Amino acid sequence: MKKYLILILIAILVVFLSGCVKQEPQPDKDLTQDQLNNIYATVINTDSDYAKNIDIYMDIPNVIFNQGSSLVSPINRSFNNLQISKSMSLKEAIKTPLEKITIEPENEWQGPDANGWYILQIDSGSYLKVRYYSSIKKLEYVLDGHSQLNNQVFGARAEGYFIFNKDIKNTIVDAYPVNLRSSYYFYSYTDPNKVNKVGLTISLENVSAVKLSSFNNFPVLTGKFSIYAIWIDFENNINVDNKLMISASSSVYGADTNDPILKISGSKDRDGDPITDDGYDNIYLELHLSLYLQ
Repeated sequence: MKKYLILILIAILVVFLSGCVKQEPQPDKDLTQDQLNNIYATVINTDSDYAKNIDIYMDIPNVIFNQGSSLVSPINRSFNNLQISKSMSLKEAIKTPLEKITIEPENEWQGPDANGWYILQIDSGSYLKVRYYSSIKKLEYVLDGHSQLNNQVFGARAEGYFIFNKDIKNTIVDAYPVNLRSSYYFYSYTDPNKVNKVGLTISLENVSAVKLSSFNNFPVLTGKFSIYAIWIDFENNINVDNKLMISASSSVYGADTNDPILKISGSKDRDGDPITDDGYDNIYLELHLSLYLQ
């Protein structure tokens, strides 16, 4: 009898411990071509409402740091073969190659692979990957375009994730990201183990969507946001990965007017140079959203 009691207790313990093991969320592996196209068109497409919001936030460093001069100069020093204009903002410099990537109707998604990624091969040098978790409403993506000159590879990449307020598998209506993180950067290498990068990462947390009535109810994303610099240059021994450049909160004033304003308050890197570490200054900024939505 004692032996049976021990066996019963062991069985109960096994069941209890198995229930305590944390189950990792698994990516969806049953997405259709239509669902994948819808996700691309509404979330990742450079003309989408979400991409326009990221454009607005990525312009903030250019406004704060003297039209981007401080943050563009590293690109000229590290990636001069890309022929980037010194007057071009970092946002323009990084996103221009990606915006040239066009997805044709005949392109078909492949996958998912063992890790849940679906891939859309756009051409020989560019592709889009997405992975979606309906259980946690999270979408991950990578958009990459690159070319090779002699033995050196040059490319531009956008990657990140959105966590939505609702499941977007079948519809994006009334959905918006409550958290997001997006990185845009140039890269180059001759040795794939030594990849040089220059770019920015933006994160938004505790997001709300404020609709602008005078602009077709365009949803402006507001919340706590941070902008980080990426500058990795093996030749010059520079290793700056996610250096915090701006930490602030945003809110919309005048959402029902013809001149809605995005108010920014928080702190910024003192000199705008991602290498130096000389502290932060307070900032307050007002962006007239009509300039971005015309």
